[in-house]
Amino acid sequence: MDRSDEHVLVPVDPAERTGHLAGRRVLYRTTTLVIAVILGFAVLDGVDVVDSYGVDIVTVSEAAADGRVLEVDHASVTRPALASPLRITVLGVTDGETVRIGIERTYLAIWDHNAVFPAPADERSVEPWIVWEFEAAGDPLVVEIDGRLEPAVQSGRTGHVALLDDSDRPVVEVTLHTRVMP
Repeated sequence: MDRSDEHVLVPVDPAERTGHLAGRRVLYRTTTLVIAVILGFAVLDGVDVVDSYGVDIVTVSEAAADGRVLEVDHASVTRPALASPLRITVLGVTDGETVRIGIERTYLAIWDHNAVFPAPADERSVEPWIVWEFEAAGDPLVVEIDGRLEPAVQSGRTGHVALLDDSDRPVVEVTLHTRVMP
């Protein structure tokens, strides 16, 4: 058997080879760019320049004319079904004072809350608020909501938390915005 007949070199068309490589180069460049952007956002989120991954917490506060201060720690960015903090602090209250806190119903609806600590002495609905009444046991009054974002929530929401007077009108309020990331 003559081995020289077994191997035949077939010439490669340079135009065909260049087209194939050009497609691969575009794929590689696109993939590299996507990975670089994702890593860039991760680094910027890590140094708190942007809020993009996981749960990021912000504090908003506002002072009332009577000297009380309303502070709310909440998730500015979270993901569906992730435990996320919602803590309301009222400064400048006296022992035994009744404190009325209103949370906008539409904002509270995105939360799957298990419990409120401490439990409110009274709870009612006065549009647009869910109103919780607490008896202050000293300064500050801290209310924590144990919950997570509803699993079906796919977009964020803006809402308000307020200190309410005896007629359920806001004395002072803060605006909350929670953005939902996939």
